[in-house]
Amino acid sequence: MDVTQSFRLAGTTTIVDIVCDHVDGQYITYWEDIEQIYPGIKHIMNGNVTVKLLRDSQQNRIVPHRIKHYPDVVLDIVLSTSHGNGPETNSRNSTLTSVPTEDDTTIHLSNPSTTTLPQNLSFSSDLQDDLKTTLSLERQVVPLSPPLESDMEHRLVSSLPTDFQAKVLASSSIYEALVQAIQDGLVDRPNEQLVACLQGLKQEMSRNTELAIQNHALASKNHEMTSQMMTLMARLEAVVTENNALTGRVLQLQEQLEVKQDAMHQLQLQALDRLALLQQNVKALMTQTYELHEYPIPRLFLVLPVDTHSWNPLDVLANRFRLYFLCECGEHTQAMMSMTTMTTTTTTTTTTMTTNQQQQQHQHQQSRMPHTIHLAKHEGYDITRPKEFFQQYGSYVLTILRMLKFGLSVAGVAIPTLSQLVRANALDQAAGALKSLTETIEPGVNQIIDCIEKNSVDEGEPVVGLADQMDNNEALEGADLRQLETFLKNKDEKRVLGNLYRTVTAEGHVKWVCLDHYRHNYQEKSARMFRNTVETLQGVYDEHLGRVEVVLTTTLQAEQFYGALEKAKSIFELHITLDWKTTQSDFKRLRDTLAKTSVAVLALDLNYREGPASGDLLNRNRRYDPIIDIMRHPSIQSFTLLRPERQFVQRSHLAAAASRDDEFPNLKHLALALSDPCWDTAANLKALVAKAPNLSSLVLNDCQEALFLPAYIAIAEHQSYPIIIQGLKPRRKDYSFCIPPPPRESTLSLVSPHQSAAHLLKMNQGELEDMDWGIPTEAVLEAFARATEQGDGLKTLNLWVNPPLSDGCLCHLSTLVARSKLKTLDMALREDERRVQILESIPWEHLRVLNISIKDNTFLESTMKALVEGVQRWQRRWLMQQQQPVDAIPPGLEDFLLVKNLGPPLLMTRGEPLPTFLATLSLKSLQLRAIMDPEQALSLIHTVDVSRMHLLALLLPDADTTSVERILNGLQHAKALQTLILWGATISEEQMERMKAKGVTLQSK
Repeated sequence: MDVTQSFRLAGTTTIVDIVCDHVDGQYITYWEDIEQIYPGIKHIMNGNVTVKLLRDSQQNRIVPHRIKHYPDVVLDIVLSTSHGNGPETNSRNSTLTSVPTEDDTTIHLSNPSTTTLPQNLSFSSDLQDDLKTTLSLERQVVPLSPPLESDMEHRLVSSLPTDFQAKVLASSSIYEALVQAIQDGLVDRPNEQLVACLQGLKQEMSRNTELAIQNHALASKNHEMTSQMMTLMARLEAVVTENNALTGRVLQLQEQLEVKQDAMHQLQLQALDRLALLQQNVKALMTQTYELHEYPIPRLFLVLPVDTHSWNPLDVLANRFRLYFLCECGEHTQAMMSMTTMTTTTTTTTTTMTTNQQQQQHQHQQSRMPHTIHLAKHEGYDITRPKEFFQQYGSYVLTILRMLKFGLSVAGVAIPTLSQLVRANALDQAAGALKSLTETIEPGVNQIIDCIEKNSVDEGEPVVGLADQMDNNEALEGADLRQLETFLKNKDEKRVLGNLYRTVTAEGHVKWVCLDHYRHNYQEKSARMFRNTVETLQGVYDEHLGRVEVVLTTTLQAEQFYGALEKAKSIFELHITLDWKTTQSDFKRLRDTLAKTSVAVLALDLNYREGPASGDLLNRNRRYDPIIDIMRHPSIQSFTLLRPERQFVQRSHLAAAASRDDEFPNLKHLALALSDPCWDTAANLKALVAKAPNLSSLVLNDCQEALFLPAYIAIAEHQSYPIIIQGLKPRRKDYSFCIPPPPRESTLSLVSPHQSAAHLLKMNQGELEDMDWGIPTEAVLEAFARATEQGDGLKTLNLWVNPPLSDGCLCHLSTLVARSKLKTLDMALREDERRVQILESIPWEHLRVLNISIKDNTFLESTMKALVEGVQRWQRRWLMQQQQPVDAIPPGLEDFLLVKNLGPPLLMTRGEPLPTFLATLSLKSLQLRAIMDPEQALSLIHTVDVSRMHLLALLLPDADTTSVERILNGLQHAKALQTLILWGATISEEQMERMKAKGVTLQSK
């Protein structure tokens, strides 16, 4: 059954039903269907509310126009002309109850005293006042409609004949109709009652006439007010339209603002990401520079016994130990391998199917390669001096072995289980040696752990936790790591320890990896091409260290080398010499090439030749600007400039970089050759150092004495690092001195070289550790000695050169040595016997290394006498303090070297000064570079204690194989001996093999 909507004309009771349509899920009635039944329709009312046309989501009327369905409701139709079509009003005082507008907004006037305005409209104050005035006048408007009959008129008309009543009612004036009827004789003459009625009717009609006139005036006024209202409604509609437009504009601006805010937010996020990336790169560069200097050899290793089956638990140090290095592969190698694989995949699209299959197989092998720490492909190194080794590295070795045993990960170092240390795919010469460890590695680890823990407890050292051990071992990664090679036997010649390769991760950390991981991480083809280029140029390329040394003599060679260098990705250290008359364009080409590489350590030798190259005269005063740009490049962390033009600084090339806004935050190490002694050089150097806030080392090469103190004074304000000032000459080293930084509150004044040097050393008296007395100025030497005689920080003293020393200087030096904690002393006694008094002041409780050189036997007796007396005094004092037996030997000197160039062979019989001195010691290393006959050598072996010796070196030019055999038999008790050097002796192959089987290296060179 169809759904209909009921309608009726306002003021009538006739109801018309119109069939509704079902559109978009609801019933509606089209406006066109309504107009067909009610032509001239103005609007539709639902009670006192105007029915609106339906609108879409954008508030636009839906075309064709329609209204929604109102079930069980009869809607009233209001026509445009209400006089002819609307119902008659029953009261002359009826007032306007509603005002329809063109946009279906209705002003309800249901109560004459109240007027309801739409709440969703906003008007100006003037418009509101006009509208209120108009509405107040409209309440007084009476609808213009024909007046109805009164009761008297009704009685009069009803008394007339029936056929005449219609004419009377149709007339505009009942009175006139009646008079006309009487005159026409259509009715009888009225009686008195009728006359009275007519008179009353006449009066009533007069009043009606007056009311009609008034009604007409009100209608005119109503029409005028309606026009005003229409004008106001038009203005209202314009205001509403403008308001809607403004609202849309505001919404549009809000959307644009939100879009811009989102864009700004994205830019901020990108800026933060770029800042984080920049900070990460800076940190990586700083870390890279530090670790490139701190880790010159592999740092991750473990120690195992050579033979676990013949392990001697009673004397563990009598066992033989072997050190194995580990490959530090991990996430960094896996990430770099993935990048290499992606690059390889993109380049195979133009190759044949066979090549693709080979590359896919190669990539599959790469993906299966494990990236966990494992033993390097090397047979390992025997350890010399096990006791000393474990004293220095025992805690570190114990930490690594515990991590292996328990599978721990501490301080960012993760080590796999023992079974995964040896790779199953080992194919090189060390494969057999490594695979044999699979069965013995676990008992070997347990034996080493027990050995180290037992020695730690015996020596009173606390056993700390694993995490604490890892923290305490940070110092091992510095200077102590460089001494590791001294404990290793059978070191590879011209190869890095463990056959490992040095790489640098994206974070700047140095890692040592095996050949497999190294080749996968770096494009082997580019590396091979670069290696061939370097060999063609007769350079040196150390692939393990990523280090290149090359001398370029022409621009053609330079272009060839630069092209190969740009493609190589594993060059971290470059030593390059430009051996031709270079120009500014040559320096620019070098600058542009280095900007495309990862070189962090650069040593540039300009090998300057007098006179600039032809064609470069115009750039004479700015030809070194590209070198300043190289110094400023972010990847360059260490920069060394050798043999520049003599006027390199004087001509303000260096000053130009210091005076500009350039900064050098990347530089950690700087070495410059300053051969021009002028004050401008010192001032420019000061300005340059102020621009390098992260500088940690400064070396001034080829520095003349006149520039020595001015240079230091100039940069003392900014520097907080040691300054190494070296004087380099073609054949000899004049002087080398390292000055620690001065306190900030101290100042220097250049009164005279003597006083300034003394002041300089006074500020550093507690920080001096190494002093090389090769500076030829005696006044400076004496000032140094006087200024530092109160300091106890001196650890190393080098008097190997032979400058003249005054009595005052010797006195100050003796006082300095006596009050210091000297560990190493190098002294030459060739011309000046007065130096012996320095030996009398040696602090034997601290001294561990003593190297003495004498010209002949002239000073030998006095030298040995001073040494014997000093050692005996120390031994007596030690015995009294420690309450030890008389024959006990106190800890002290471990390494002794004696060099005698001229004179007869040494006398080693009992009672002689030298054997007496050696008999009082328990040495680990003894080297006598003085001629000795075999009998004297045998006497020495029976006199000194050889049980702790690791190294014994004697000069025996006349010893044959028989004499060598006697010496070997005399060393049966030298259980710790690892190296025996018999210079000039004749040694057979059988003797060398026999000693090698015992773990001793025997050689004659």
